[in-house]
Amino acid sequence: MSCPLALISTPPQSPCSKKPPMTLTLPMLPKSAIALRRTFTPASPCEAMPSSVGIAKLKSKTKLGKGCSLLDWIRLCRSKKTEFCCNDGTPRGISERELARHCTKEDAWTAIRGKVYNISPYMKFHPGGVEDLLKAAGKDATILFDEVHARVNIESMLKFCFVGPLVPNSPSTHRRNSMKIAEAGARIRSSSLKLGSLPLQALTNLQQRRGATQAAVACEEHDGSKQDSPESPVKLFVPSVTKQLPLSEERHEAEESAGRLIVPEDRARKNSDVTKPYPKFDWIQSEKAINIRVVTQCNTMKCSDVIIDLNGRHFEATIFINDWVYELNIELEQTIVSSQVTVTGSRVEITLKKHDSQELWTSIGTFSPGHLNLYLKHNRDTKYHPTTVEAITSITHDSKVFTLRVPAGSYLNVPTGHHLAVRAEVDGESITRSYTPICSNEDLTRHTPAHVEGRSVQLMVKLYKDGKMSRYLSDLNIGDEVWLSDPDGTFNSAKMANTNLVLVAAGSGFTPMVKLLRDFFHTELVAREQETSDNQTDGSTNKQREHAECPTSTAKLLFANKTESDIWWKDEMRQIAKMESERFEVVHVLSDTKDTLPSDGVKGRINSTLLRSYLPSDNDERNKTLVCICGPCQFTAAISNLLLDEDYPDDCIHCFM
Repeated sequence: MSCPLALISTPPQSPCSKKPPMTLTLPMLPKSAIALRRTFTPASPCEAMPSSVGIAKLKSKTKLGKGCSLLDWIRLCRSKKTEFCCNDGTPRGISERELARHCTKEDAWTAIRGKVYNISPYMKFHPGGVEDLLKAAGKDATILFDEVHARVNIESMLKFCFVGPLVPNSPSTHRRNSMKIAEAGARIRSSSLKLGSLPLQALTNLQQRRGATQAAVACEEHDGSKQDSPESPVKLFVPSVTKQLPLSEERHEAEESAGRLIVPEDRARKNSDVTKPYPKFDWIQSEKAINIRVVTQCNTMKCSDVIIDLNGRHFEATIFINDWVYELNIELEQTIVSSQVTVTGSRVEITLKKHDSQELWTSIGTFSPGHLNLYLKHNRDTKYHPTTVEAITSITHDSKVFTLRVPAGSYLNVPTGHHLAVRAEVDGESITRSYTPICSNEDLTRHTPAHVEGRSVQLMVKLYKDGKMSRYLSDLNIGDEVWLSDPDGTFNSAKMANTNLVLVAAGSGFTPMVKLLRDFFHTELVAREQETSDNQTDGSTNKQREHAECPTSTAKLLFANKTESDIWWKDEMRQIAKMESERFEVVHVLSDTKDTLPSDGVKGRINSTLLRSYLPSDNDERNKTLVCICGPCQFTAAISNLLLDEDYPDDCIHCFM
């Protein structure tokens, strides 16, 4: 016997209004009843509710506009050359007073390591946004720049923006300014705040102090008599938190933090209500499980668009729908054993397995504040999720793979080409480093269900003796807790459809290539199995079935390392290349010429000749070949320049930074 469905609608919720939690109850029904169902209207877009205890909040990422990628900046510099340096190509000495006058968005100079750069043309290319970059305008930002951007080769990045050397007004003035900046940075480091995550009031105060400083400088220029005083405000350079650069970290470990895609998405950013989805939430139960269903109205949904956090009976689900975020927040009536995520078209289904499989719930539970919230993705505060160390495997003399298990009932499936951050407390300081998760080498050539993949996260990390995060990871033991952030990135795996791959990696830049290869092999595997099945159903000949198994796309991996002992998954890659010889090739490039050369390797560095030999020469084939680059900044910039010299299509290049 089936029971009637009760329809209950809730008005749009606002996180600012404090209403008592709403509990839905129904009379007890016989066990023969198949389902209980509820349907709700979506909430209006609003700011995210405060996170639960133990969840860290970070500033949301600033999205770059179309045409503002690293490749676009390199191309612009090569075309303009001397137009950005404001000196007709001849560097000249810049005094501190002259530097201070260039402090606006349209006319911004900054000094780093004794060199003055015109940063105005770089404003729209800065991943941290214009506001953060303006905090370095008109001043010497060397100390804080080195703290948060130690991995960046500023001389190369702003080569064509170099105005001239900085000439201090006087030794005493320069020394006092440096001391004030250092003291300000020390105060921030000693507090619980992290650069880039200052509260709104603190940022407002900094802006006010910045205005006061500029006024003071103008007064000094007018009468030439003002001297610095201990009370003079100091302008602070506040970096973008979404880049998650180290506060005080050695350069090598910072370069290890690979996985940030800075190439913007092809489509324009859509924030208007025209693109706003209207998801519908309902639930239905059987004797064994609760099935939560959300119709998103987006036909490109994937399992990796869903994050589930389960803590006892408290259930939180975050669903990313293009540029929007939809949240479910429920205090379940009873505990559950596990959860499973499936996506069909625009419908997301979350199955919660009951602890007592013979008992029907009278309601799904109590809706907590923030339930059915719908808001723009760029307004979301980054959340961290607990995991447990399940396994630690050494792969080279200085590198390990950490397998981190999510709690039972939770779900964290990192999309291909995306990264996440590890948060840790080291020496009383909260630090974060970004890493790109991998899959196991066995999963490269076999299909792993998405709901299984979301049960754990694997990180392949190179450990450095003098790195803070490296020290933290080296001390981890089985069973220890590790906090991981929301996944982040802009890589669109749809670009890989019917596409050849050329993957260029150096060192730890290998990590994003792992899932790219997995998706490549899985796509080919599924396509061939489907075509073979269709041919067998149609009674095709053996020759036709053999033709169905022929590969249609190819993948090539150029992997640069210093020595053969530094190569990650050397044997695994060779084995796959042997099994898939018709469509996969790996070439190891070793910079240490004294080291023994492997059979599948070359000595030296990746240059234009080597790169050209693995790139298609035909323009039509180039448009069907995606080149992905990941490694240290200098490596990525060098390979990008080589591709630009070859006039390779910009939309067929992705740089992981």
